[in-house]
Amino acid sequence: SVVLLHQATMDASALFRQYEQDYCTKSTDTSRKIGLLEALNGDARRKKLSEIEGDLRQAEDVLKRMDLEVRSLPADQSKPLQAKVKEYKADLASLKTQVQKAAASMPAGDAARAELGLGGDYASSSAGQRDRMLTATQRLEKTNDVLDYGKQTLMQTEVSCMWHQCMSIHAAMACT
Repeated sequence: SVVLLHQATMDASALFRQYEQDYCTKSTDTSRKIGLLEALNGDARRKKLSEIEGDLRQAEDVLKRMDLEVRSLPADQSKPLQAKVKEYKADLASLKTQVQKAAASMPAGDAARAELGLGGDYASSSAGQRDRMLTATQRLEKTNDVLDYGKQTLMQTEVSCMWHQCMSIHAAMACT
């Protein structure tokens, strides 16, 4: 029974080391990708950000599994491993902060190009906003025309009904 407990502890420790290796690899790759963001713009930048966010979710999942594994170990073995997990969680939080800063910043040339309507992100540029406003105005004008036509049809129908009603009353009076 002591041998089985020792074997289970060794397996858990090996599993923790595997999770640790997975996390370190994912963390290093993510850090490298964050560094590449400065050189990218437009769709390539958005794709890389999405890829980084996926990597961060995977790293977070590995940390959760690592934390569960540490909690399953005896107290004397889990203490030093809990400290490692805590370090990795701080590292992950730092990576998330770096990604947020990188996502919020725009390369210097992109900011100027976007202001002139020449940037890779046309939808957020002045020209893109103007085009959306013109499209919305055209839709409103079409809707207004449809409403005006509806009002005109309604008034014609009312006049027609009133004329028929008057004729019916006139005919009824003529009969009496």
